[in-house]
Amino acid sequence: MSSPSPQSVTDDLNALVEALQAGGQGQAHVCIQALLSDLKELTTRRRNPITRQSFYPAEVADFDIAKTLALRKAMAQVAAEIEDGNLIDALEGCRRELSTWSSQAGNG
Repeated sequence: MSSPSPQSVTDDLNALVEALQAGGQGQAHVCIQALLSDLKELTTRRRNPITRQSFYPAEVADFDIAKTLALRKAMAQVAAEIEDGNLIDALEGCRRELSTWSSQAGNG
C-alpha cells in the first residue's frame, strides 16, 4: 500500500467532487471514507522508536501539516453532509476545499 501524497489527496478530492456532481450518495460515501482514512493516517501523531520524538506522518511526506489538519476537519463536515443526504452542501464544501488545497499543493 502506497502512502498518500499531496497529489493523491487532490485526486481523491476530485473523485469526490465528481461523485457528488453525479448525485451518487453511495459513491460519495465511499470516496469520503477513503479520503478521511488517508487524512487520519497523515494526521495521527507517531513516535520515533529511536529518538522518542513525536511527529506527524504528513510532515515526513512533505505535506503542510496545518493545512492537512484543516482539510481533515473540513472533510469530516462534508462527510456529515453526505450522511445527511445534503449532497449540494457537501459538493459546495468539497469544491471550496479542493480549490484551497490545490492552490497550496503546488507550492509544497
